[in-house]
Amino acid sequence: MSSKIAGYLEIVGLVTLVVSSMAWMSHGEWVPYVYTLGAVIFAIGRLTVQQTIGSDNISDAKLRITVKRLLRQRSFAVFALLFSAMLMFMQPGWYLGNNFYLTRFAWFVPFLVFVIIEVYTAFRLPSVLKKC
Repeated sequence: MSSKIAGYLEIVGLVTLVVSSMAWMSHGEWVPYVYTLGAVIFAIGRLTVQQTIGSDNISDAKLRITVKRLLRQRSFAVFALLFSAMLMFMQPGWYLGNNFYLTRFAWFVPFLVFVIIEVYTAFRLPSVLKKC
């Protein structure tokens, strides 16, 4: 898959995520399905684009390590997004072991982790790649 198509997949996935996460307040039964669809489309696009960035053509070892770290953080953010999609399907009141009660808002914590990491890497990665 070319990086241009993967970039479009990222955009379509993010728009779908934004629309479905805003529509979540309406308690629609379709929201978790659309959110999961957007998360999967975004994950395919993001993980494909990350393969094209790579750090093999960076000569400075310190910058290569920084780029690899940022790409790993982006991969972790994608998996946090997919985990939040899974939590969106779980019913409130489901227990995870000792006194860990899932509420309606349980999906929101991994989604916030995704957002924070995405904002950080969106600004940090281009500045590191510009130094190369």
